[in-house]
Amino acid sequence: MQAYDFDIEYVKGKENTVADALSRKPATCSLMEVSADRKAHLLVEYSNKKFACELMDGHIRDDKYRVVDYIIFYKDMIYLVPESKLKENILRATHDTPLAGWVLKNL
Repeated sequence: MQAYDFDIEYVKGKENTVADALSRKPATCSLMEVSADRKAHLLVEYSNKKFACELMDGHIRDDKYRVVDYIIFYKDMIYLVPESKLKENILRATHDTPLAGWVLKNL
């Protein structure tokens, strides 16, 4: 490292999003290949929310949202309803691996 000229700068926890992103396994963070079970769960959650139904039906037009194969995307990320039961599953999938650096215990 002596051959390189660099400065080390401290970046506070939540502001250091680049380091956090680098510590995640990309394959587990991507839900582009949603399992049939999770997709069915998403569709049930969407059907119970007026906003999601209106997006799916095209009654709400917003460039931030798009629907692909019955899955709602918000800014190119899968949209989950606020109280989605899938959130804990996703957190576990992205954090409960040896590559994530730590394990969630009994949430």
